[in-house]
Order: sequence, then structure tokens, then C-alpha cells
Amino acid sequence: MTGRDGMLSPSIPCRAGIWKSRTTCASARHIRGRSSRNCEPFLGELGRRTAGLEGAFPLIRGVEAPLACIERAAGRAEPDERKRRREASKDSEEYKAARLRYAERRRRRYPLPADDLPRLGLTVATEQYGIVVFTDISGELVDASELAAFYPHLIEADVDHVWGRWRPATLAELIRTWPARRAAELAERQRGWWQPTLPELRIARQKARSLARRRAKLVSSF
Repeated sequence: MTGRDGMLSPSIPCRAGIWKSRTTCASARHIRGRSSRNCEPFLGELGRRTAGLEGAFPLIRGVEAPLACIERAAGRAEPDERKRRREASKDSEEYKAARLRYAERRRRRYPLPADDLPRLGLTVATEQYGIVVFTDISGELVDASELAAFYPHLIEADVDHVWGRWRPATLAELIRTWPARRAAELAERQRGWWQPTLPELRIARQKARSLARRRAKLVSSF
């Protein structure tokens, strides 16, 4: 890029990460502070000097598009806009299904095959709720509609299911649990529970440690 004397003028970075010559930036500084009425000659000169930059620096032509994206993202992040989207999503089928799944999880129940129940107090892995400990078997038969709505992976098993009560496994229980040597087979997953593998235990232990740290921090804040 050449200056007024025909010599190459070094380039320096300006705003938006665009490289411009010292001549261009000097012209822009020279214009700064003048009234719009007196700037027309300088703007014309600046336009002539930057006319060939579009081919050499394609980013100049695309500056406006990223700025527009940033403005749209900022608008979506506004509190009123987020509230409007939340209110609009409450009428969607996805929101209603998520609320039903949340309510089902809070019941702390899980369908178990009546002829193949896990031992109470044993740490086992499940499809929906991770590694849990079953504390009670109610003996109440699971309705087919509830099974299809919340536990579709158990429909293929042509057996009767009863409700079992569960709780999350503690960190101490997860550490004491001996891992399975192999991953669960299809039959075990269709049954609904299986002995956890070492990778599954590692994930559950990490979550349990994180939960314990949050609880300790909450207690110490009071």
C-alpha cells in the first residue's frame, strides 16, 4: 500500500480488526472534529484512498453482518425478551412434556419387573435416573399408559412391572460399589436396571462430589 510519496506505507490495525494504512488512519483522524459541512472534501479523498481495499481485505465488506448479529443477540438477551419467550414456550408441547417428566421424577418411583427385582439397598444403574438405591417395592402394578409415557424403553419387555421407590446413591455408596466388568447387555437394559460399570460410576461420583461441595458452601453461607 503506497502513501502520498508513492512509497509503501506500513499497515496498522484499526477498529473491528481491519488493517488499514497509516495514510487512511491519518486521514480519518484529520477529519475527526470537523463539521459535516466541511468534511465533504476529506470524505471524498478518503473514499478514493480506500476504494481498492475491498479486494485486498474481504473482511471490510462483511463488517456490517457480524455487527447486526451482535445487535440481534443483545436484543434477545434483554430481560423483557427472555420473559416473553418463556411465557410463549409455556403453551408448547415440549414444555408440558418436560413438566410431566419433572413431576414423575419427584415421585421417586421406578417400574421394575415383578419377576426380577433388585435387592433393596443395592446400588444399581437405571436408564432415566442414573445410579440409584431402591428402598422399597410397593407391589402396585404399573399402568401401561404410564409406562409408555415415561418409560418407553421398558415397553418391549413383555412382563408385568411394579413400582419401586428409589433414592440417589450417596458418594460413600458410589465409592464402595464394585463395578461390572462389562457393559450392560440389551436384555439388562430392557429389564430397567443393571450393575454399573466403572465409567458410569465415575460420572456419578463426580456429580455427587459437586453436589456435596454446593451443599457445604450453602451451609457455610448461613
